[in-house]
Amino acid sequence: MLSGSRDELWAKVPRSGWTSGTFDLQRRMFGALGSTGFDEPMANVIINMCKVYARDPRHCVIYASSVACAESSCGASWKAPTINNNIFGLNINGISFASRTAAAKDWIKGRYNNNWFTANEGYFYNFCKDSYYCGVGADNDVYFFYSDNPKKPANSRYCMSEFQPDGTKIDGYCPNGYKNAKTAYLNIR
Repeated sequence: MLSGSRDELWAKVPRSGWTSGTFDLQRRMFGALGSTGFDEPMANVIINMCKVYARDPRHCVIYASSVACAESSCGASWKAPTINNNIFGLNINGISFASRTAAAKDWIKGRYNNNWFTANEGYFYNFCKDSYYCGVGADNDVYFFYSDNPKKPANSRYCMSEFQPDGTKIDGYCPNGYKNAKTAYLNIR
């Protein structure tokens, strides 16, 4: 849950409102994530922070939602590594956040803007950089973050291993993360 008075401000639609396009994006986002544990306030936090901090707000909303969904098992809290509000699954020296809002700000303001704003360039920007999955105008969904192919790891190396339902760990790729992120991505974009 969001906590603290400043967090509550990020969780609201601004007084000046949003454009119809932003409300449409929120509707698609909430439709894709609403039943998975991402409540309306968290959806609003991601939208508002992407609008304020991101290089490309629409792209940011789509990818922040996809990654957060994948890293929290799309709301299956019994599987999710969301201890200490770590909704983006960051595995850096036991990183924790005071709130989910703080986690969103960290990911969007820093990590998204510094590294991941170029995810799926072929589709969003009609050009590509170095990528296994590069094609001008091609929609490569979430391959920048996750891979379902053990021979082709994700470009960002965001997810390089995951535990399977039987408890075994696989290295080099994340098929479940890819599946969850792609589901969110396809429903939001």
